[in-house]
Formats: sequence, C-alpha cells, structure tokens
Amino acid sequence: MLITPSPTNSESHLAAQPTCASPFLLAVVQLSFGGCAGRASPRERSVPISLMVQVPRKTAAAVPVHEPAQAAAAAAPPASPDEAYRSTALDVYELSAELGAATLDDVLLLTAGFTATSLVDLGNDFATLRVTRDALRLLGVAASFLQRAPVADQHAVDLSLDVVRVGAWAAAEDARAHEALRGANASKTTRDAGAEAEARRVLEGARSEKRKLADTVRAVAQSAAVDVAVAHALAPAAHGGARPGPDVSLDLLVKQGRALVASNDASVKRRAALYRLTSARLDVALAIAEAASHAAKVLDAPKVVVTQESVDWWDGATIAILQIVVRAFQGARETHPGVPRVEFVSLRRRANAGAVPEGGGGEPK
Repeated sequence: MLITPSPTNSESHLAAQPTCASPFLLAVVQLSFGGCAGRASPRERSVPISLMVQVPRKTAAAVPVHEPAQAAAAAAPPASPDEAYRSTALDVYELSAELGAATLDDVLLLTAGFTATSLVDLGNDFATLRVTRDALRLLGVAASFLQRAPVADQHAVDLSLDVVRVGAWAAAEDARAHEALRGANASKTTRDAGAEAEARRVLEGARSEKRKLADTVRAVAQSAAVDVAVAHALAPAAHGGARPGPDVSLDLLVKQGRALVASNDASVKRRAALYRLTSARLDVALAIAEAASHAAKVLDAPKVVVTQESVDWWDGATIAILQIVVRAFQGARETHPGVPRVEFVSLRRRANAGAVPEGGGGEPK
C-alpha cells in the first residue's frame, strides 16, 4: 500500500491561501514547498532560482535627482536693481571721500536757479540729519549705478557721476557745519582749547621774562641812554614800534643785553658777572621770545563761526541737488526697468521731486 505523507501545519496553512502575498513570498514558498497550492513538479523544480525570484523595482519617482549647483543658482531670481546697486558707505563723509572732493563753485553751479535766501528757506524746513540720511542713501545708489550698471542703462539717466560727486561733497559739508554748530566735534574743541591755554601760558612766561631781563639790563648798564632803550623795548607800540607783544620786547632787550656782554668797560663786565648777564642767559631769553611769537599767532588765528543760517543754506543746497538726482532717475526708470528706484524717504515732504519748496516753521534743528 502506498503511504502518502500528510502535510504539516505550515503546508496546510499555505495550501489554504489562494495567492501569494508578494513576489518575494512567492519565491520563498516555491523554494521551500514547491508552490502556493502544493508540491512543484519535477519540471518546476528544474527552473533556475534566478527566474523564480522576483525583486521589486524602484520607480523613477523614488530615485532622488540631484541638480547641478549651477542649475540651482540659475533658478534663483535675480536681484532687483534697488538691491544690486546698494551703497556700502557708512556716512556721507565716507561717500564723499570715495567719489572725490568738490568746491563751493561746483555747488553754486548746480543751484544757480536758487537765490541764497531761497536755499536758506528750503533748508530751514528740514532737520539736517534727515537731509544727510537721504543724501547717503540716494547718492550712494546713484553713484553705484553710474559706476557699475550696463552702459545702455547708464545712458538712460541724463546725469553724470560728477553731479553725484558734488552732491555728496555738499552733504558732507552740511554735516560738518551742523556738527560744528552743535558742538558734536567735542574732541576738536578740546584740542583747540588746549592749544590756546598753552599759548596763554607761554605768553605769560614771556611777559615775566621781559620784566626780569629789563631790570637786569638796567642794573648792568647804569646808563640813561640804555634806560631810554629799555623803556622803548617794554612798550614798542608806544614808541613807534610795529606791534606790541612780549616777543617783540624780548627781542629788543636781548639786543641791549648782547651789547653789554660785548662791552670792554671793566665796570660793565663786573656788573654783568654780578647779575649773571651772559650769552647763554640771553639765548634762553631769545628762545622764549620765539615761543611767544608762535603763541601769539595761535591766539590771533581767526575763529570760524558757524551760524544756523549757514547750516540751513547747506541743507537747502543739498536738497536742491538731491532733487536733480531723483528727477533724473525717475525719468529713466519709466523706460528702463534696470534703473534703480531713487526716491526720498527721510524727507517724505519732498517725495515729489518737482514740488515747490514748502514754507513754514520747519523741523527742529
């Protein structure tokens, strides 16, 4: 009798499944038990394993695609003209230094349509800090554009870089005048005050030396003629001298002293020794006279006085030049989108470049 082995639990379970769950499971079942429904036939067992195993393939969507860096960069949107030509200058002084110096005549040439009074009135309407803030931004963008933009875009703006240069210089002068008026240049003021104090100290020392040397010369000379010469030396202006001053007096007294030192009179020589009137002593007095002459020049130097009216004039002149720049860029931008937007921001009341200057009380300075 032929005995047929009974299927195991696993075989019974697998035989009850109508289909395989996946290609991979199909391969395992075929290798182990000869198929999903039962044992494989000898022909099925002779099929190569490589043909029976089915490996799932990745779809194209599952494979990550790495684009070249150049393509990614090209996909980034280009910078707008407003961003592309942004200035890096930190203040109007730096911007003016980058573009070069100008002169007052250059400013007057660009503001010839204004009277001095109208520029003062225009400047009086706006705080200087607002003027210089807009000047830095507007002129910085304009200068960058006129230096780096494509030639076709540059030619669309009826404006040369020299106009921007003069405007930056005017803005820097405006800022300097404002700082001088407000005492913002405290370090310079301190330096000047220190120099003047030192000059006064030198002059006071020269006056003291003048009195001492006059007494010594009289004592050594014991002469009426020398007494008259000493009186003239002490008050040179009162006796027809060029100008008063301890330096002038010391020069005259040194000449009298050298004549006494060189004298062959024995009495004069003895008195010179007693009062220590020597060539070295006279050399010291002459050095003090030279220092006093320099000190007098320091104190006599003219002081630059800055008034609010002068600051207002520079405010107005700077605004007038800014109007020229804004108007030129606005006209070019209408036909050339590559031209950056140059507009007033801090001076919002001047947002319309062609507006008539507004009167009124103005802003606090």
